[in-house]
Amino acid sequence: MLKAAVLAVLMLAAGAAEAGETMRLGTYDSRVVALACARSQAFAASLDELRSELVAAKAAGDQAKVQELEQEGVWMQVRLHQRTFSTAGAADLLKGLESRLPAIAKQAGVAAIVSRWELPYRDAALDLVDVTDQVADLFAPDAATRKLMAEVAAMAPQPFDEVPLED
Repeated sequence: MLKAAVLAVLMLAAGAAEAGETMRLGTYDSRVVALACARSQAFAASLDELRSELVAAKAAGDQAKVQELEQEGVWMQVRLHQRTFSTAGAADLLKGLESRLPAIAKQAGVAAIVSRWELPYRDAALDLVDVTDQVADLFAPDAATRKLMAEVAAMAPQPFDEVPLED
């Protein structure tokens, strides 16, 4: 669905180019957004919920559920690592926050917001506007997280398929 949205924006940009107009597209560094999400209170709450489910499953002696929840915890860590250091997408991390994106788009004067890594081509009539900080701000990052966000943004991303599945 995301790729379809990007394609639609590019088609609009091509139409704008023919009309001699410039279209503005908001882009964000998905690595920075993933890091902000991973260090957010909402994510901490989801981890607490997972831990509570694990404790309950252990108390109930439900070994299948224990194994499932432990594996989910491992995969959550792997996915966050992939997202924070590669070009993996982060659009699903914005679930529940979509209603706040139009205000960011309006403030930046952009027609859409996408991950910068999901834009393999752009028409010259498409003006890119970095909205990384505004999107990351949806997760209310603290000062320590902002420092880490700057460090991640300064690093070159790894291609998604080159990030190892284990530490």
